[in-house]
Amino acid sequence: MNMSQDKPRTVETTVVIEASVEDVWKALTEAADLVRWFPLEAQVTPGVGGSFRLSWRGNWEWNMRTVVWEPGRHVRFVQEQTPPYDVEGKPLSGDKAPPVELTLDFFLTGEGGGTRLRVVHSGFGQGAAWDHELEGVGRGWNLELAGLRHYLRRHKGKDRLMAWARASTKLDLQQAWSRVTGPEGLAREGRLEGLREGERYRIRSAQDDVFEGRVVQCNPPWDFSGTVSRLDDSLLRVAADRFTGRTSLNIWLSYWGPEPSQVEAMERRWQGMLDALLGPAPTPQAV
Repeated sequence: MNMSQDKPRTVETTVVIEASVEDVWKALTEAADLVRWFPLEAQVTPGVGGSFRLSWRGNWEWNMRTVVWEPGRHVRFVQEQTPPYDVEGKPLSGDKAPPVELTLDFFLTGEGGGTRLRVVHSGFGQGAAWDHELEGVGRGWNLELAGLRHYLRRHKGKDRLMAWARASTKLDLQQAWSRVTGPEGLAREGRLEGLREGERYRIRSAQDDVFEGRVVQCNPPWDFSGTVSRLDDSLLRVAADRFTGRTSLNIWLSYWGPEPSQVEAMERRWQGMLDALLGPAPTPQAV
C-alpha cells in the first residue's frame, strides 16, 4: 500500500487473484456479485455516465458516478463532495473536514492464468479527519481484497449471508481489542495475536462458538481475518478503528453455506457479547 503525501493523497494496493479477468471484472462491477464479497447493498448502472452505489446497512454510503468503463481493463468511479466518516460509519460535518472529490480506479491485467488487480483510491484531503480516513481505507482495502480472493477461489457465484455485530466505546484501541478478543469475548481458549498468514488457528469463544481454519491476515489491535472450516470455509473478520475519541469494534462472518439460521443466531450472540463488553451499538438507519 502506498500513501502519497502530495495533494490529492492516494491509497494504492495491488493483489494477484487466482481467477480470470472476466470473473474479477464481474465481481467488481455487477451488483449481484459485489454483495457476495464486499458491501451489503449494491446498485450499479453500467457504462460511462452510470452509477455505483454501495452501503453497509445504511452506513459508509458510497454514491459514485462512472467516468471510465473499459470492460476487463479499467473502471473509474468518482464520488463528489464527500466528507470523511466517523467510527460508526456516519459522515462528519463539513466544519470538521471539508468535502472532497474521491476517485476509485480498478485496473485489471491478466497474469499467469490469474488477474493482477490494482486499486487506486485517491483525492483524500488534509487534516486529522482525512488522516484517519486515509489510514482506515488503506487497512480496509487490504482486508476486502483478501475477501475477494477468497470468494472467487472458494465460493464463486454463491450468495453470501453476513453476520455483523458492532459497538463503539470510549475505551482506547488496545483495551477494546483485548476485551473483545480475550477470554470473555472471542478467545476463551486460543488467541488471535502473534499469528502468521497461512498458519492454522483455533479459538473457542465465551459463548462456546468454535472457530478454526487458516489465518488470512493478523494485525492486532486493528484487524484479524481467517477462514472457518466447519462453516463451509466461511470468513471470520474482526476489525477495530479509533477516531474522534471513540473506538469501534466490528465482528463479521461472511458465510456462503446453506443454513441462514445459524448465522442469524451467531450475530445475536456476538451483539450481546459486544454490548456487554463495550456498550450497545448505535441504532442502525433504515436502508
